Amino acid sequence: MWNFIVNFKAENNIVFLHDVHEIIKDIKESSESIAISLLYYIYEFTATRFSFYFFDEFQDTSRSQFEALKPLIDEVYSTGGQNGKVVIVGDPKQSIYQWRDADLKVILEVLDQYACSDSTITGNVSTLQY
Repeated sequence: MWNFIVNFKAENNIVFLHDVHEIIKDIKESSESIAISLLYYIYEFTATRFSFYFFDEFQDTSRSQFEALKPLIDEVYSTGGQNGKVVIVGDPKQSIYQWRDADLKVILEVLDQYACSDSTITGNVSTLQY
């Protein structure tokens, strides 16, 4: 089945969202200037189109996924949040995807590195009063 998926993607020029972080990692490791220019373009394009980022289930983020997102988060934080906001939601106690390279240390590092507020929501979110 896996070979079928790989061949189907190649034959139809398809990239799964799950593959994006690996592509970005490969570009970062490349010494070709055109690849690096493309990567900067991708980040610049994304940063000019979107200013609010919401990441859910962040406790299941892998190191390479985080490294792909980090430039966007850094851009928001470099302006003190004037050019956007980042919301990261995750519960370290619910990390279940280590078999898929989820790295629990990532969410803990984000809390420390970006001086995030560590907010706890109690109760069912759908019943909270605003």
